[in-house]
Amino acid sequence: MILGAETGNRADKVIPRREWVDQIAGFCEVNEIPVFYKDNLRAYFPDLPASAFPWDNEEEPGQNWKAHYMGRFERQE
Repeated sequence: MILGAETGNRADKVIPRREWVDQIAGFCEVNEIPVFYKDNLRAYFPDLPASAFPWDNEEEPGQNWKAHYMGRFERQE
């Protein structure tokens, strides 16, 4: 999951709420989904935890991953 703030020059840009970020990150943690926080989100919330990378837990580099309907990652056969 990649979490970030809205970009662009739109005058009525949505400013993220911390509870949104925490709810999404909590769901991802329960379902073992890695979360990457973009720098533009850290501008609003500098205390966010370190980002996770899906390839950090791979046994071998280059393994392919897919998400099934429950949102968890599993290796493709």
